[in-house]
Amino acid sequence: MKKITSEKELTDAVKNYDVVICKFGADWCGPCRVIENSIRNIEQSNADTAEFLEVNVDEADEDFIANSGIRNIPVLQFFKNGVLIDKSVGLITEQELLKRIKELKED
Repeated sequence: MKKITSEKELTDAVKNYDVVICKFGADWCGPCRVIENSIRNIEQSNADTAEFLEVNVDEADEDFIANSGIRNIPVLQFFKNGVLIDKSVGLITEQELLKRIKELKED
């Protein structure tokens, strides 16, 4: 999972990959760590599934966080062909995440 801290880094990444999942979280957030473990499992078993990005809200540019509409964490943003398609707030299971990725790849 690639760590990013700015809107420019996110914009560059979504231009370069068909499917991008961006996780907004923090080190102190328990549900964020659960989702991070799920993402790492998916990355290990499905290297070509999607590009995964990670934003630590405590370290990222404040304007980037505000412009992204982040009010609670964890948040997953799902991009397809450079466009924000969906987002998920709160904890989701690894199976739910895999299902969403599969749906994005099929569209």
